[in-house]
Amino acid sequence: MELTLPCNTQIENELIGAMIVDSECIPDLVELLQPEDFYQRSHQQLCRKIFELWRKHKRIELASELQLLSQFSGLAISALTEICGAVITTDPETLRYRADRLKSIATHRRFVQFGAEVAGMGYLKGSEEIREMINRAEAKLSRIAENQLCVQTMSTAQEAVMRYADRFDERIKNKSLITGVPSGLLDLDRYTAGFQPSSLVVIGARPSMGKTSFAMQAAYHMSGVKQLPTLVFSLEQPEEQLMDRMVANVARVDLHHINTGLVKDSEIQRCTDAMAKIAECKLTIDDEGGVSAAEIKAKTRRAMREMGELSCIIIDYLGEMAPPERGMSRYDAISENVRQLKAMAKELKVPVIVLAQLSRAVEQRQDKRPVMSDLRESGEIEQAADVILFLYRDKYYNSETEMGDLAEVIIAKNRNGPKGTTKFYFHESYTRFDPIQKGAVNQ
Repeated sequence: MELTLPCNTQIENELIGAMIVDSECIPDLVELLQPEDFYQRSHQQLCRKIFELWRKHKRIELASELQLLSQFSGLAISALTEICGAVITTDPETLRYRADRLKSIATHRRFVQFGAEVAGMGYLKGSEEIREMINRAEAKLSRIAENQLCVQTMSTAQEAVMRYADRFDERIKNKSLITGVPSGLLDLDRYTAGFQPSSLVVIGARPSMGKTSFAMQAAYHMSGVKQLPTLVFSLEQPEEQLMDRMVANVARVDLHHINTGLVKDSEIQRCTDAMAKIAECKLTIDDEGGVSAAEIKAKTRRAMREMGELSCIIIDYLGEMAPPERGMSRYDAISENVRQLKAMAKELKVPVIVLAQLSRAVEQRQDKRPVMSDLRESGEIEQAADVILFLYRDKYYNSETEMGDLAEVIIAKNRNGPKGTTKFYFHESYTRFDPIQKGAVNQ
């Protein structure tokens, strides 16, 4: 039995006819539909022309333009007249309902076409790499989802204010400095108010400044102390190395001792206790290297289904992500990955923290503190990020520095808050950042 693609010609006729008979209903449908949501090619052409005429003239009498519409769509004037004559209602609420129904049918149709395309890719027998096929499939699936969800992105001012009022009342009631996901370092959270939902946070530094340690310390605080589900993508270091760092950080034991097994008797219990604490964390680690932004999004969705919720995503690091498409320049690949990570943060409503390695130009300056231009792999990083943090340790360059073991966290960009610099003690032996002032740990 041959299956036909999902479609509903009656709904298509009703919507096309309503727009021709009463142009007052076009503004609503312009926001809800795309020409490709119609199955019949003639209806796609009609919808495209109607939308084009409306955008150009705003107020139009399409009933007097049947000759033009006939030429553009290939439908006879008699067929257009029949469609218009069959219109039962142009009630806005009814048309919105029918538009939603048509959108749903179009999504079902795209799924059928998507499945056929994916099945066809499976028969290519090595002409494409598996990962590239997966990337193409995930990108196409994301476009289907975006097309279906686009009808839900607009709000009236009244609706927006009602939602905002609830959040505003909650802030007034709680009177908390931290409204997002806390890093565990209060002096930093005073600037950011915590990592905010839907935000893209970039942590940039030169190698050996402590990027990974900083991120994993924050991950432990989120997932362990606060019991907030946290997902870490470690594209560079395997899981075992991350565990080494976390145990050293939590137990306050020299990382070199842990790596070599030369742990003192007095340190063994601290390491055992640290492992027990880490085991209780709501933390998921994925250490597959060379994944793309589309793969990260797909894995994140799976994790959210399994975990039920997610509070933060950490990616270590941007430069190790696979390009979205083969043959892209590094600059274009980084730019597109950053755009996709920002879109993912916004769609999933969780903060996405991504680590980035800075340009070697830092080493050529007398003052080696990072600045925005050091993110030269892509200007998109500075544009898309909501928060940009730079890590700097003077001792790395000058062992005799007056700053000693102090590390600076430079808040170089903060879309919704102040910029500035805050300092912490960096315990290099166990790669831990601690507040200078006692009690400045965010609990």
